[in-house]
Amino acid sequence: MKHIILSLLLSVIVYGSGKQIIIGSYLDENNSINELKELSIYIKNDDKLRFLIEKNKLKAINKKIENYFVVAILPVENYVQLLRTLDSLKIYYPDVYVIDIPIVQTVVKPDSSKVEVVVKTKPIMKREEPTLKKEKVVIKPKEPKDITMQNKDFLLLLLALIIISFIIYMRKKAKKEE
Repeated sequence: MKHIILSLLLSVIVYGSGKQIIIGSYLDENNSINELKELSIYIKNDDKLRFLIEKNKLKAINKKIENYFVVAILPVENYVQLLRTLDSLKIYYPDVYVIDIPIVQTVVKPDSSKVEVVVKTKPIMKREEPTLKKEKVVIKPKEPKDITMQNKDFLLLLLALIIISFIIYMRKKAKKEE
């Protein structure tokens, strides 16, 4: 039991650490700045969201990832924090998603003065709306239950009550005759 609880706690810590919540990505920097301002207003007016941001020391930022300007909340350090913040943001942004914080590796090649920067990110959580599948429903008529077994149990119970009642009656009758 201890191993199960320990593995659950470790998976919660490992899964949630180093994530960022993406609010939106834009080709135009002005759109992302406006979105960041709108997000700030939501945080200011929503007590639950403001509490989560302040308690977990999260920051809402505008940054450039490749050709896009991204509005993100980071760093999300654990899974519980991630889910609570996501649920609070879903009210305002139904399309939010989560990715790893990019790992930036700088590689300096010895033969030249070039520096190569490698950024690795991968989406980890995509919330999809459930889709309804159309299936043909076949309603089968109810089959009769095995009444004989139920009747047998009832009859045995009734017989036992009759025998017990008869024994009690006979004992009372015997006491009266004495």
